[in-house]
Amino acid sequence: AGFVVTWMMAPRTHAMRNWHHPVAALACLALIVATERSYTRHAHNGEIRSLAGPHLFAKAGLLNVTTELVPDPSMTPLETRLTQMLVDDFAPVRRVLLQSESSAAYPVLESFYETCFEHSCMDALRQSADVSGAELDSTMLRIAKARVLRAPLQFFGLALREYKALWFLYPRSHPSLAPRVDRFIADARPLPFEAQLPPDLLAPATPVRQAYIVRPALIVIALITHAVLLAYVTLRWLRRKSVPEFSNAAAVVGAVVVVAVFVFNALFGVGGSRYSMGMWPAIALMLVAIVFELYGYALVAIRKRWPTSDTNTRNI
Repeated sequence: AGFVVTWMMAPRTHAMRNWHHPVAALACLALIVATERSYTRHAHNGEIRSLAGPHLFAKAGLLNVTTELVPDPSMTPLETRLTQMLVDDFAPVRRVLLQSESSAAYPVLESFYETCFEHSCMDALRQSADVSGAELDSTMLRIAKARVLRAPLQFFGLALREYKALWFLYPRSHPSLAPRVDRFIADARPLPFEAQLPPDLLAPATPVRQAYIVRPALIVIALITHAVLLAYVTLRWLRRKSVPEFSNAAAVVGAVVVVAVFVFNALFGVGGSRYSMGMWPAIALMLVAIVFELYGYALVAIRKRWPTSDTNTRNI
């Protein structure tokens, strides 16, 4: 995000002439990553684990693939078992999701099952696998990639729904949604992997009245965020204008950071509210910058309307 913002904020010719600015930003990022990797390797005795495998494996398990993976004789027993899980064990979950596609329960079930595929639904395999955690993670990543590549459009469709979920909060406990979700889950039980699902999903939801305010408020903020980015791209690339004013720059920086983090979470994580709530500083920065910008436009309008106004107006 620092590299993108550095590159975007400067005038185009200035950015190309001072190429060392984005290079310096990338160098700082590389130093942070290298330090973290070195410390992790030392703390875990050389076994570096990654969340990429479990996360992509969970997403792969949600995809409906036309041409399924087939266990190959050259596969290891672990690769064969992981393939069978994606193809056969998770199939009932995909059928339930297809049944719920037009209901309010769909985003809730999709999110809970993706989390289950990352953690509790895989506990039995983790306990029985005769390999290290790092090797299990890398094997899950390899098998998941093979399945995702068979349905790339579905993968990006899933990412788009995850991105939307980061803005549309309270899908389980909104007073107008909770009864519909409860009704679908009650009719669909017993659910696949029901023993591994959290009790919060199966028990009737407690409506949260603040959702009446927070959910629409964040949707409005989503519209503002994307409008800021669209306006900036239009001014920047179509009119070749830079954004030197602090308030404009701060608004764009806030919008870029929020969208970049949300896109990353949608592609490689789960669209949960905790990730949305963590972005409040960037959202606040953007909104405050927009208020300052509107305040400046209001002053300009006042001075144009009343150019010989009194001293108090001129000294606002």
